Amino acid sequence: MNRLPVMLLALWAAGCGPSGPMDDPKVGEGVLPQATSARPSFSCTGGIGITLIGGGNASACEERDYSGLGATGSARIRNANGSNVAGGVESPTLTLRAYVHATSDTQEHADALLQKVTVHTAGNDFYATGPQSQSPDAWWVDFDLDLPTRTSLASSAINGDVYAELLVGRLSAEATNGSVTLLGLAGSVTATSVNGSVDVDLSGASSWSGGGVNAMAQNGGVTFHADADYSGHFVFSADNGSVTSDFGGCDPQPATQPQRCDFVTGSGGATLRGSSGNGNVTLSQDTPGLPLP
Repeated sequence: MNRLPVMLLALWAAGCGPSGPMDDPKVGEGVLPQATSARPSFSCTGGIGITLIGGGNASACEERDYSGLGATGSARIRNANGSNVAGGVESPTLTLRAYVHATSDTQEHADALLQKVTVHTAGNDFYATGPQSQSPDAWWVDFDLDLPTRTSLASSAINGDVYAELLVGRLSAEATNGSVTLLGLAGSVTATSVNGSVDVDLSGASSWSGGGVNAMAQNGGVTFHADADYSGHFVFSADNGSVTSDFGGCDPQPATQPQRCDFVTGSGGATLRGSSGNGNVTLSQDTPGLPLP
């Protein structure tokens, strides 16, 4: 997946990124679903990776580990270029693995650029800063975070994908140029993508536990995946696309107008909202096991 150069990084590092649980550290109530982890992984030799526009032919990468970070009830990841993965674990502390990548015209220059990238962890506010990317130099960071299951999280990426699983609390997941994938969550969840899809995996639960979900995509589809016995209240809308449900409840509508659908599966439950400006909104009766692209 191509990525744009670093944008407005100074403002981002100064705290001008999206607001979220860091502004309200109260952890939401909910019961963790019995979901199976589908967590993707990063590495310096393969797996998930990105290529920045203008990057050189020589590359360098190192994994930086930060363990034993004190739990505060909330955490935030702010990423300009790179993807974020976060998952709840049975641990009283947080562990961050940052995969720092750099490219340049020569190996010496790539190695030197790598050392100029700083990963910040103070207050469980995770982000990276470094030189302005300018051809042939480019850098990015992929964040992989373990955190206590009952932790609120705000995870955002400008040019990258966002994945979160097995968490109970207040969750904000935002991607500007990338997709959002969520699995095994409970509490109050907001997921948004400007240019990409949003997938919410509800498998392993018979209903939503907590405040609910609001999933939105401007240019991309929104899909909820649920088991056959799932109970919930779904509210779907698509300005330029379709709204469909494998569970029934969405009647055909004229293709010339925005699509709307408000329906209940099983015995109902918390409200789960899905909306798209340019894309389809779907409730699918399957289990995706979706990795990041």
